[in-house]
Amino acid sequence: MSGLETTCARPRQSSLRWIMLAFSVACVALLIVQGFLSIAKPAEWLHIITAPNPDDPRHVIGYYSFLPRLAVGLLVGGALGLGGAVFQTVLRNPLAEPGLLGVASGAQIALAFTLVFAPGLWIARNEAIAIIGAGMALSLSLFIASRGQFSSTTVVLAGLMVGLYCNAIFGLLVLFNHDYLINLLTWQAGSLEQGGWEVCLYLLPRLLPLAVLIFILQRPLNLLSLGDNQAKGLGISPAMMRLVLLAAAAATAAVITSSLGLIGMIGLAAPNLARAFAPGQDGRRLVWSALLGALLLVGIDQLLRAIAPFVGNIPAGAATGLFTGPILVILASRVRLPGVSSAQEGTSTGKRLQKPLRLLFALSCALAFCMILSVLVSNTPDG
Repeated sequence: MSGLETTCARPRQSSLRWIMLAFSVACVALLIVQGFLSIAKPAEWLHIITAPNPDDPRHVIGYYSFLPRLAVGLLVGGALGLGGAVFQTVLRNPLAEPGLLGVASGAQIALAFTLVFAPGLWIARNEAIAIIGAGMALSLSLFIASRGQFSSTTVVLAGLMVGLYCNAIFGLLVLFNHDYLINLLTWQAGSLEQGGWEVCLYLLPRLLPLAVLIFILQRPLNLLSLGDNQAKGLGISPAMMRLVLLAAAAATAAVITSSLGLIGMIGLAAPNLARAFAPGQDGRRLVWSALLGALLLVGIDQLLRAIAPFVGNIPAGAATGLFTGPILVILASRVRLPGVSSAQEGTSTGKRLQKPLRLLFALSCALAFCMILSVLVSNTPDG
């Protein structure tokens, strides 16, 4: 009877997933319609999209603010979902994501350093600087994780550590260079509000080739998910494919960070949700990850736009964690991380708890030094 009950429960669960997806799509569509209605009547929508009147303020708001914001949300959400799926498949870790591996934080701190110490270079090579910073942060995270044989827990902890250090250094830069970086801090909050099509036209020719490259490498990506031995047996170089795929995903996150700022959690939530609709099929999972990433980001941004008259303008990047957090809590209780057995885990935990005491002491001393420095070093009355 238990086998029969399990068999009957699967179609019910599948139906529930599709019902929830349809409900989510309907909610996002209603928010978009509400946004259009707040600008103009339905009879004018097609005219706003195809031939806006520059003398009509409603047409200007609709064509140069609402539509670019919607397009950027779809483009960025899809790119973040796709990049997150690549990270999770290549590293075989359902918790891997550009934000959690320090990629976005590395791009942010590289932009901040350049703005303070070489502003001319920042203006001329904004995108390249972000990609270099993201690559350095990712390389450092993977180097640290390599000492733990790239286990799921080690990869996540290494990425979190690198990201936290980057955020701490960024905070110190803002503290000592407030006048230079306050605008960067506001700009990097992850807002999707637009004043034209410039950002969309900037992102499209950069994100589209990266997405095409990822889909071209879909077959090697599928083989990497089977393991290195199987990939080598089929003529694939695992190290080279990992490098290319991770570089493409990291470049995607860096380009977005250089344009809009930090938008986290979308690349983590979308691929995990995609597993419900494409279990065990990495080709379809890439498509589902991109679609669900776009749906999540647009839905969150449109909801923030709808409630802005009551709570003020909240950047989408600052609110994505708030909305995707409950989803990830539910998924985390169901996802089993690949790794060692519980017996081995208990044995290795005892070994890991010895050396980190020294590291914690060193970090505490460094934190105390930074706190004392931030308190004592300040402007005098003479400047």
